[in-house]
Amino acid sequence: MPTTKPTKPMVQKYKTYGTYTSYSLPLPTTTPRVPSLLTNHFWVLVTFVTACMVYWSATRVVDTVLPFSVWGFLGEVKEEGLGKKVNVELFVMAKCPDAVFCEGVFANVLLEVSSITHFTTHYLASRNTTSSTGLTCKHGPSECQGTLQQLCIRHLHPDPKIWFNYILCTNRDYRAIPDRERAEVCARAVGVEYEELEGCVESKGRELAWKDVKVAKERGVSRSCTVHVNGKHRCTHDGGEWYDCPGGHAVEDFVKSVCEAYEGEKPRACREV
Repeated sequence: MPTTKPTKPMVQKYKTYGTYTSYSLPLPTTTPRVPSLLTNHFWVLVTFVTACMVYWSATRVVDTVLPFSVWGFLGEVKEEGLGKKVNVELFVMAKCPDAVFCEGVFANVLLEVSSITHFTTHYLASRNTTSSTGLTCKHGPSECQGTLQQLCIRHLHPDPKIWFNYILCTNRDYRAIPDRERAEVCARAVGVEYEELEGCVESKGRELAWKDVKVAKERGVSRSCTVHVNGKHRCTHDGGEWYDCPGGHAVEDFVKSVCEAYEGEKPRACREV
């Protein structure tokens, strides 16, 4: 019968990397160890919570941090000079983060040159006769419903101080669009009854949407957000970046573009850029 050769006990060898002197309380003779499973789960939890906070902050404009008055352009729109207003168009999607960013930039542009600007938005979507909204949208059916809401408030109240401020208000939590509670709050903020908006969505929404989405198709626009000034491409913000912006993409750059395109008496903002 073969015999098993006894194995020698395994001895672990350690290298010494120097010593240090502690000026604090001495360490206990035995240090309790936290199970590695708990520490691993702890850091996974920390990483998850941190990622959620970064994601949340990147997709939501908190009301207490950025109050409504910061985003809205205020005051009466005055006619200046005799020149024809400059057409500024944003091609957007209702729940697109690039559109939300772009609209925030142009709220600041309009603060300077709303008096010489004819400002509007057009929507990127496909016509779908079998859908309840009449559309197919990149970010799903909720975006289509939000598109109808935004088109309707502009149809009912063509003044940008009303319809665009409504959009800026809903953009604070754009992932919740077309949430009724949020829509009601934002409608009241601009002096509109939500029932009026809801009635338009049900009766005219599809018609307005089909007419509007044709504009982007005819212009060959497929990226949200694309900026046109007097019918010509000016800039695009897509994937979190600006590109194809030969005149720059800061607020003052867009103000300058509007001012250069305006042929009437220049407002003060144009004389300062």
